[in-house]
Amino acid sequence: MVDGWTVPGFTHERELGGGASGKVVPAVDDTTGTRVAIRYLDRRLVDDQSFMARYSELARKLTQIEDPNVADVYDFVTDAGGAAVVMQHVEGVSLRRVLAVQGPVGPLAALSTLGGTLLGLAAAHEHDVVHGTVRPSDVLVDDRGNAVVGDFGLAPPGTEAQTIPPYAAPELWEGAAATVATDVYAATAVFFECLTGRPPYAGRNMARLHREAPIPVEEAPGPLRELLAKGLAKDPAGRPASVEDFLEVLEEAAISAYGPSWEAQGRGRLTELAAEAARRPEPKKPSRGTGRNAIVTTAAQPAGGSRTRRIAAGAAAVAVVVGAAFAVRTLTGGGETDPVAAPPTPAQQSTSPQPVLPEGGVDRRGSSRRSSRRRRRRPGRRSTSRATVRAPSGPRGRSRWCRARVRPTR
Repeated sequence: MVDGWTVPGFTHERELGGGASGKVVPAVDDTTGTRVAIRYLDRRLVDDQSFMARYSELARKLTQIEDPNVADVYDFVTDAGGAAVVMQHVEGVSLRRVLAVQGPVGPLAALSTLGGTLLGLAAAHEHDVVHGTVRPSDVLVDDRGNAVVGDFGLAPPGTEAQTIPPYAAPELWEGAAATVATDVYAATAVFFECLTGRPPYAGRNMARLHREAPIPVEEAPGPLRELLAKGLAKDPAGRPASVEDFLEVLEEAAISAYGPSWEAQGRGRLTELAAEAARRPEPKKPSRGTGRNAIVTTAAQPAGGSRTRRIAAGAAAVAVVVGAAFAVRTLTGGGETDPVAAPPTPAQQSTSPQPVLPEGGVDRRGSSRRSSRRRRRRPGRRSTSRATVRAPSGPRGRSRWCRARVRPTR
């Protein structure tokens, strides 16, 4: 809430912490009973007319995105009291939480995370929406092991590099605008952290490291080094021209190295890691000097743990809300922390070893692609005052990887 102001039509539960963009409060729609998360934008942003104008147009586009790898924005509410974004209730934990608890997640889970992140970015890019500040706290792992991207466009233009120093492309440090190429770079930096437990660069002069330091591909498994080299190319022209192109490179590398079932295995592993992360206590904040995640080794008691659509004009942000606990990002000079979210459906910890690449790779013949469930939009009129959040509708199918490459007929 902002100075005591709240969005009408919702019963608020309790106020949570927040970051530079504002506080997050779990709430229930009084009309439908649907649980949502409401982000009350920081007064600094509300008073910035230029930011609000840009953000309103961005949110209008975000409300039109329907994709299982993008968290929904239902409504943007503004009046003299403040501004707030009504967002999807997502069951899961943030990738930041998983990394802080587990450290490196292994190649299959890392590939699945990168794939899901790229699918979400591809859906946004189709609507001319650039994320701008992709980082682990903006990627949510749901109870099925899907990577869901949120918090699009929360940083005012020109502040992206300072907002995500470990993941900011070289051109952002030089004042360039956020683009598809900077999203690709940041997503690849997050992928590197999934593989190694730390971002690709850490130090005092992050701008110089991103611009000049060699890409540390040798720290990744051999079959995945080309992915890192392409995604972390210093020159944006050296990166894949689109997220769809990068997805093709990813799939070819994954199938060649780990076989056609790589994604199913990766999603399963992510489900296990997310459930385990939610059962652990919140780790200490990592040291700024190393950029490494603090690993938690002490187990804690498990915590307790509908997708809908409302098209509206406004601004957008995403928070994770699960049961009685919610993942909230806090930014402090480029650092970030995520309190634990309640766990998804518990899964037993996997005892199977990570795959080892056979000599000569895996025969790609007979490879298959998984199908994914996509949620349908319920029809409804636009609202500029508040959202009436409807119940989720049924699935619709399309190949998980093909759907990012085929633009829908409009």
